[in-house]
Amino acid sequence: YSPLQEMFEEFVRGRVTLRFMVNHYMYLSTKILRPDMSAFDGATQPFGHQESQFHGFICRETSMVTLVQHAIEAVKREFSAYDADQLPEISLRVAGDETRTFPCPPMFVQQSIAAMIDTAVHANLDRSEETGALCSPIEIVVAQAPKASEVSVRVSDTAGGMPLDVVPRSLTLLSCCEGPPGAIGIPYAAVAAMKLGGALNVASIEGYGTDRVLHLPYKLVPEL
Repeated sequence: YSPLQEMFEEFVRGRVTLRFMVNHYMYLSTKILRPDMSAFDGATQPFGHQESQFHGFICRETSMVTLVQHAIEAVKREFSAYDADQLPEISLRVAGDETRTFPCPPMFVQQSIAAMIDTAVHANLDRSEETGALCSPIEIVVAQAPKASEVSVRVSDTAGGMPLDVVPRSLTLLSCCEGPPGAIGIPYAAVAAMKLGGALNVASIEGYGTDRVLHLPYKLVPEL
């Protein structure tokens, strides 16, 4: 599966670049040409940020805390068919400066965080279906120290974890064949994070739970 994984990573890197270029052009064109956007209400989502903070597709003052909150709401909408007591509670804690911002294309970051949360929710639902156990809380931590060179987001669950030999495959295309529908989100997010100059790592303890950690630099990647 190595050639397939390499092809998948190359595809994702190219797709991230293409989507950035197309969306950046569309955002800038909208600002310059000022077309009537009434028929496309909601087509351009600021991901919880003010439109005035954007320069094209890049938000000059991206708040990671806001992106995480936006991702949580997106995942809740995805599972809206479930009753509230069937889903795990999701909490958010910030370590460091809550107000720190940085320039980045927020769509890719928000989608990566949503994929991490989505996987944690699925892990809980799968365990509930298999064992009848109630869903356990999902904890999200945003770590952004005042002078740190990167921001990190950790999504943790206690839904039973994964065997040691499964963990390395959890970020590969192969995991999409073994996981729930939409499982491609995590492998895609891992490659997108690398394209942004960061990394997405997974650590798991079988019988306990799983941590997914996204690291991103505060400086926008120039080769994007």
